[in-house]
Amino acid sequence: MGLTLKASDLELKPYISPFHEGNEAYCIEFFIIGIPYLLASNPFTSTLLFFEDLYQIAQAMTAADNKLQFLKKKLRKVNKALPSSVYIPFVKGIEIGMNKFI
Repeated sequence: MGLTLKASDLELKPYISPFHEGNEAYCIEFFIIGIPYLLASNPFTSTLLFFEDLYQIAQAMTAADNKLQFLKKKLRKVNKALPSSVYIPFVKGIEIGMNKFI
């Protein structure tokens, strides 16, 4: 008999950025129409924070001397915050402009 596991069976914690520890305004809350809101309190905002970290790594990597070493170091930090409730779309064979990515 096989084990059946559904996404609803998983309890993933919110993604908390390892790069903004202690920055209460960034990690803890922001305001939506004047109402305090926990930034990583749900998968949607958790995903935004996760992709923001990936974007910041990419931006900072452009100035790094040893890009591979820099990238590995930063991704190790991100990896410590995973698994988390972030949505990463995976598709096979998408076409963007003239290029096909598989």
